[in-house]
Amino acid sequence: MKQLALVLHQHESGYLSLLDRLEGRIDLRAESVGKKYAQPIRGACIAYVPGLRRGKPIAQAIEIVAMPFNVAKLDILFYHHILELVYEFLPLGALGTDVFYLVTLLYTVSDMVKTAHAKKLFLIRLFDLLGLHPHSEQFHGPEFHTIVARPIDTLLQENIDLNMQEYIHAWLDDCIKTHPMIDSLKTVHFLDDVRT
Repeated sequence: MKQLALVLHQHESGYLSLLDRLEGRIDLRAESVGKKYAQPIRGACIAYVPGLRRGKPIAQAIEIVAMPFNVAKLDILFYHHILELVYEFLPLGALGTDVFYLVTLLYTVSDMVKTAHAKKLFLIRLFDLLGLHPHSEQFHGPEFHTIVARPIDTLLQENIDLNMQEYIHAWLDDCIKTHPMIDSLKTVHFLDDVRT
């Protein structure tokens, strides 16, 4: 039975890092059985048959199900940043069903992250699902729970007052500044754009 996954990273060794809808973050080798498989690229949503070869996990009969063309046209750097965050901060073996559905939402409703403010809200939701939170106590109050409790598509359509916008900006900035892995991210300059 085929499984759905997002390609987070392609390794030179032939391994793929995936966010599988059911199994979470996994690494496996893409292999063909009989006929050539579709060459998955970073950001693709794929269907594949999981298997084992010499005791190591493999992906067989790979099909590309969807590509993030619309979000790539709007802001490819933002989408690559999202993939990088998931790859770096979701450990191997960790389940990520909610993360999978949040990221694949960009395939169908890509215009929901047109503005810098919408991107901030999306990042807050993603950070929360990945377990990334600011250290400062001021960000552990009801304002945060108000943001993450609502469905993301609803939240992005609401008008948010200036105080809440400032809170969102400060929450994200504090979370980013205090995280130990932030300097290793290749798309870190994207965060400077989102902070404004």
